[in-house]
Amino acid sequence: NLLELGQKVIFVSRIGDDRWRAYEQKWKHRNLTKVFITEPGARTVVKERFMSAGAKVLKWNTPEADVRKPKTETRVLSAIQKYIAQCGVLIVSDYRHGLLSETLARRILALAEKSGTRVFLDSQVSQQSGNHAWYRGADVFCVNEAEARSILPDFQGARAAAALSALARTLASEHIVIKLGARGSAALLVGKVVETPAHPV
Repeated sequence: NLLELGQKVIFVSRIGDDRWRAYEQKWKHRNLTKVFITEPGARTVVKERFMSAGAKVLKWNTPEADVRKPKTETRVLSAIQKYIAQCGVLIVSDYRHGLLSETLARRILALAEKSGTRVFLDSQVSQQSGNHAWYRGADVFCVNEAEARSILPDFQGARAAAALSALARTLASEHIVIKLGARGSAALLVGKVVETPAHPV
């Protein structure tokens, strides 16, 4: 999405030494800098979607294997440290497939704070409990309603200032964005509630 908006992206992630490595090498864009840490013996996490007549008919997810190299976290952090000075913001997309541990998450936040780089956080709940507390203090949190309830079980009313303020206090952040799908979004931006309709498609 950022590339389509004309932004420059430095993408840091992990990849296995499997057939998807060849696909990664073909993925190129003039505004994209890829920093993939190859982990020998690991399997690349892949989400495949099969379409027919414009509709999704099958989804196939390949989870990572139970292979963990102690040096991988250090290599990820080193890559972020190398490039962070070039970035206006640091976007952490945590899809909960095992790359980001609580220790690495906190080290990334500390690195961003030291460099004065704003952190935007998007972490999924999926079938697991939320881990947003790992990122407490990030500048911007983007969550859907289910994720908001995983943080605050009594969260109700995505457009209510009180509910958004409670979420902001829990996460120690002034900027909270609630994704509402076809209903658009609601955000708390430095104490002010801002509602945005969904973009027509």
